[in-house]
Amino acid sequence: MQECIMEPPKQKYEIEVKEKQILKSLLTQEQIVEFRSGRIVAMSEGHKLRLDDEVKGTVLVLTPLQGG
Repeated sequence: MQECIMEPPKQKYEIEVKEKQILKSLLTQEQIVEFRSGRIVAMSEGHKLRLDDEVKGTVLVLTPLQGG
């Protein structure tokens, strides 16, 4: 018998940033907590971002894949 583990749906959305801003200013307080705990990541142009990074253009916010 095989067990099937249901995964929660993945979060994924894009933020368009017209002028340079610090990533932290684009996120809600809840997202900042999730970001710090590793539950979400932000990427721009293929690079992982930190909260204090300045961003411009498209920022992708997503739930990282959980290895098991």
